[in-house]
Amino acid sequence: MIMKSEGAQTGTQETAEFVGASANVPLHWALAIRKYKATRNCRMELFTSGSFEAIQYNVPAGSITIPADSPYAVTVGATDCMTDAYHTYSSRGPTHDGRIKPDFAAPSGVSTVSYGMRGFYGTSASAPHMAGAFALISGKTPYSLDQIRSILDGRALDLGSAGKDNAYGLGRLKLTR
Repeated sequence: MIMKSEGAQTGTQETAEFVGASANVPLHWALAIRKYKATRNCRMELFTSGSFEAIQYNVPAGSITIPADSPYAVTVGATDCMTDAYHTYSSRGPTHDGRIKPDFAAPSGVSTVSYGMRGFYGTSASAPHMAGAFALISGKTPYSLDQIRSILDGRALDLGSAGKDNAYGLGRLKLTR
């Protein structure tokens, strides 16, 4: 089966294509993205849903997307709540313009009232930790958001490569000194 774009893409329309397939028996699939008659260099990206561990050339580097790649967004990667190991499904930098992202890492796999002890995973669990840290400091101090960010930057527990990196950012969120 060969699928291809049917219409010309001049750059004035949505620049996305969708391909879907399923099978009832195990199969090997191949997908190729090819630039054809382009007048400039373009970055071609492939996003998948479902089980992606079997992708032969899965490259998590640079997987952070809009709006998380904004210089004005505070982004958070997911780490194991017990070991601080980086969760491989969590997006990583660099951004398209080369900036380091995420800014921090925060716990994932945490127990909550709604999920109980089975764990709440992903950046959906990590992001509320970051928002909560901002809210706690904001509620107890007269500091601006930039000042709170500076406090959190200085308290982050550096993990991974020394210094800010494209997996842990500045490190795991830490409120204590």
